[in-house]
Amino acid sequence: MKNKKNIIIITISILVIAIVITLGFKFTKVKIEEKNQKDLENRISYLFSNDVISAEDDVYSKQLETDEKIKNAMDSKQYTIDDPYILQNPYFISPLTAIIVFQTKESVDASIEINGKIFNFEKTKKHSIPVYGLVAGKENVVKVTSDGKTKEIKLDVKEIKDDLNLTISKPSSGKLSSGIYIVTTAVENGLYGFNELGELVWRLTEKFSLAVTELKNGHLLLSDSSYMGVSTSRKGIVEIDYLGKIYNVYDLEGGYHDDVIELDSGNLIVTTSKKNSETTNDYLIELNKDTGKIVKSWDLSEIADKVSKGFVDSLKNKSWGSINSVFYDKKTNSLILGMDGRNSIVSIGYDDKEINYIIGDPKFWNNDFSKYLLKVENNDYPLGAHTASINSDGNLVYFDNKFDASFNEDSVCTPYVNSHSSGKIYKIEGSSATLVNNFNDNNSFFSYAVSNYYEATNGNYIMLSAWEFPNDALNKPNCTMNQVTDGLHSTLYELDKDKNILFKANIPFGTFRVKKSDLYKDRNNNFNAAKIKHFNTLNEDIYSKVDIKEIETELKDAKKQKISLNITKNLLTIYASFQKSDEVYSLFINKEGEAYKYLVKSKENYLQPIVNLRNLKGTYAIFLVINGEYYNLDTTYKF
Repeated sequence: MKNKKNIIIITISILVIAIVITLGFKFTKVKIEEKNQKDLENRISYLFSNDVISAEDDVYSKQLETDEKIKNAMDSKQYTIDDPYILQNPYFISPLTAIIVFQTKESVDASIEINGKIFNFEKTKKHSIPVYGLVAGKENVVKVTSDGKTKEIKLDVKEIKDDLNLTISKPSSGKLSSGIYIVTTAVENGLYGFNELGELVWRLTEKFSLAVTELKNGHLLLSDSSYMGVSTSRKGIVEIDYLGKIYNVYDLEGGYHDDVIELDSGNLIVTTSKKNSETTNDYLIELNKDTGKIVKSWDLSEIADKVSKGFVDSLKNKSWGSINSVFYDKKTNSLILGMDGRNSIVSIGYDDKEINYIIGDPKFWNNDFSKYLLKVENNDYPLGAHTASINSDGNLVYFDNKFDASFNEDSVCTPYVNSHSSGKIYKIEGSSATLVNNFNDNNSFFSYAVSNYYEATNGNYIMLSAWEFPNDALNKPNCTMNQVTDGLHSTLYELDKDKNILFKANIPFGTFRVKKSDLYKDRNNNFNAAKIKHFNTLNEDIYSKVDIKEIETELKDAKKQKISLNITKNLLTIYASFQKSDEVYSLFINKEGEAYKYLVKSKENYLQPIVNLRNLKGTYAIFLVINGEYYNLDTTYKF
């Protein structure tokens, strides 16, 4: 019995010693690991010596705060028509707007009078009235009427300067279409809205721009503010209202350029580029507006190559098509495309994706396309045609720049010294296109790029000659088109059907497009603060975790390189050009030494420089790895 006890005691002692030794080893190992981790963090601390960039103050985050303020004001019974809640520039990017919130005991309607114009609102107990159309540079008086009472409210926007410096004229009498003229820019000037007096009455300070598409719900679709590479293409589109509130953000894998339309179904057709394609701006996608999912697509390179195999490759032009506009013709169930890369207007079937017709000089196509090419009166083929659409008479309307846009390279100015742009309307019958209307204001304008021309709701026509050069600029020695940046200006017209000029505005800067739009409709809904939704069509990113110990030397020896980039909603956009053979990665390293490498561009493959980051959290130093060589972007970003 005694021996058994001794054995048990010895066994227990051995176990205790083993446990102590094991715990000792583990404790020592943990301490070593902690020391190694600390040493690693100290070694890489130099990577985080620069200023930290954060998205905490971006416009999307700030707008959520406004939503809460407005919801709280609507639920509060302390605000009455005698003492309402007033918030000017509520969403930070539309300074000539405000919102007025109050409650009434019964469900009654309300109206607002702004600069002599009265607008009515629906019945409710909780009134949230958006205020648009304040005239910049002065104190505006608005009157709110509800439940038998009228409240006069003064809204001071003196600090918002009207710096448009427009020259306005009205050569002919006639009824203008309703609304204000919203002018967009191709670069970073934002949007401007002015009335028929030339007064600035709407301004969007965020760099949303390019085409303006008005949706059936009264909201607008614009480009977002993040560039894709070095062109004017943007990362996606945003849906906003006139208050500047953002409702939907659509980030697109191929980026967005030039145009987007809304179908009767509510779906959106967007001009974009196809991932991994050797060409750009020759791809269309149809998005479900509510889900952000792609439901249909049209690849113009494939469509062209079905007619003539190898045609696109033979052009050796990355932007061979360059779709600048899309219009859905319900009568023929077709898409009408402005393609300045081919100096043509092309109609393709919405369903069968086949070419219906081409209006363009045969020299920009080949014999395989001859059966689609329409005969144009006097061989007056478009050059750099923009914004093709079908008017209420079933005729084709477009802006004819009269500039050969089929080249990749910059163009010499001298061939265009005596060129003039115009707005044209053609009647298409069978295989012929006959000119029925041509407006050029006595050959007084030439816009080598962008611009638009379309039929307004009352049958008038709106035109913007958006990129005009100063006098004699094209005559200067060694002049090329892209060099002329100083003195650019624009001319805006509203015409009746007989080409009489009802309104003309000379704008002292380059623009992109114009849209005539009503700030208020016949009857308006009270404002409702809906949650911002983000959608993206990006595929899952290609990434890997990297052992930082294996690349410490490369990090230390990395060249410092300033490359512009933008990170929004965990999407990385890099503003740089890469060679076709380049292999490019972005590298993110946090303070704990965790490193993640994301593919930006693979060898021999074209990728738009946008990366869908995998919900990185914390603070990261950012590197670029090009063909195995490391570049320190000297940027620290906090997610």
